[in-house]
Amino acid sequence: MRPRIAVIGSGAAAAGALLGLQDRFSQAEVCLFERREAPDPAPIPPPSVDPPAEYWHELYQQTRRRHGLSFPPPKTHWGAKCPTVQVPDWGKLWEARDRGGLTSYWGGVGMRFDAADLRRWPINQSDLALFYDRATEEMGLCGTGDRPPLKPASAIAHLLTAVESVDVDDLRLDPFVPTLALRTQPGDSTSCIYCGACMSGCPRQSVYCASSTIRRMITEGVVSQAITAQVLAIDLENRTLTILSKDGRHEQVGPYDLILVAAGCLGTGQILLRSLPSLEHVDMLDNPVFTFPILVTGRLAQTSSEAGYFGLTNGCINVVPTDPTVPAASVQLYPAMDHLWRYFVTGRLWSTLDPFGQMLRRRLVIGRLYLHSDYGSLIRMALSTSSAPNLSLLRRGALPSSLWSSLRQALSCQGFWVPQRPILRQKTSSHYAGTLPFGTAGLDGEGQLRPGVYLCDSTVFQDSPAGSPTLTIMANAMRTAQAARPV
Repeated sequence: MRPRIAVIGSGAAAAGALLGLQDRFSQAEVCLFERREAPDPAPIPPPSVDPPAEYWHELYQQTRRRHGLSFPPPKTHWGAKCPTVQVPDWGKLWEARDRGGLTSYWGGVGMRFDAADLRRWPINQSDLALFYDRATEEMGLCGTGDRPPLKPASAIAHLLTAVESVDVDDLRLDPFVPTLALRTQPGDSTSCIYCGACMSGCPRQSVYCASSTIRRMITEGVVSQAITAQVLAIDLENRTLTILSKDGRHEQVGPYDLILVAAGCLGTGQILLRSLPSLEHVDMLDNPVFTFPILVTGRLAQTSSEAGYFGLTNGCINVVPTDPTVPAASVQLYPAMDHLWRYFVTGRLWSTLDPFGQMLRRRLVIGRLYLHSDYGSLIRMALSTSSAPNLSLLRRGALPSSLWSSLRQALSCQGFWVPQRPILRQKTSSHYAGTLPFGTAGLDGEGQLRPGVYLCDSTVFQDSPAGSPTLTIMANAMRTAQAARPV
């Protein structure tokens, strides 16, 4: 008989789960449950892969009208911001509800967790190796296989070279050009052309989004049925689902031989709270992230043209403390994007101010420091009497002053200077994890919660290392799907 399988979610974890099912259960009847709630207001898609200047002028104008003026300007997907949920007295958490999940808004960094990152987990690098390879192939990480590496802006390329020779007593800096989920093959219709418009959306779809994998799984018949509905709860004994249909009705569907839950920490957490009577609350980890400027004071990049550039992460630096018990941090390096000034200036003045934008990229690098979740906020999720999610802040987290002092000193080198000013903290990194980690509530190392019910997203992570988790989310979801045992 063909096993009946339900996959809940439509982000990176769901894409990984479907890839795992394709390899192991090719004849299964797979039902995909996805909310498909598009942002409000709706995105304003470009008319072509090479939209005219008038389109960009209108897009920025409408984005200002929709979201007001703020600095830094919002990262949007064609003028639409990611939906959010409020944590009282703290801030808003991103909760993408349409196909693709947070990969519609992410920066594209794909990196593997190393032994130090996984030291608290019941799995290791060898358990993930084959699935990392498969996820790398699916995402199309640049700098791997036949895909050329990213071309960083010249100021960032110089900075990566400069920090190689920096010697700091309590830190080791490992700079590198990151592998990004970015098409870079010359001549490909979706290859990046370094237009710098990444913060608004890529007309060529050069940056990977999980929606492309899910769409392909539907086209190829791996997914038998894609159902637009929000899964509210799972009957863990009978493996049936309670869903809220698109027309607002509560329905019971199933039973299924296998259920793979891949709805992300916020979505999976709500499902678990409604499905496990003994679970009164779950606590979610988040990485702290801080933004700071790095000024170019030397002449290293003065003659370089920056007319073409990639507007997301151009370089990374692993910050490894000499104390092996202290988890590593990560710095992502961004160029000074035209997005930062075009948002505030009418389109008629853009061509006049383009030289100013190029000068900024020669003189300013934007650093984003990510810390391990040990230093981050802790968000508790419970259910209200109406069964709606109720979020509260348990821990704010903080930046260790000694780490920032040493890092600032290290980055102020060979023509670069980090001003001595308060570092700016973002309220969330959107790298949520650990809602129900391995070993909790009967969850085993393969992600099995109950016979035939498996958790496939970052809910199961023991903690959240400083590096981007998306590649690991997809790889671990594949591992879970291939290890899963239908009832």
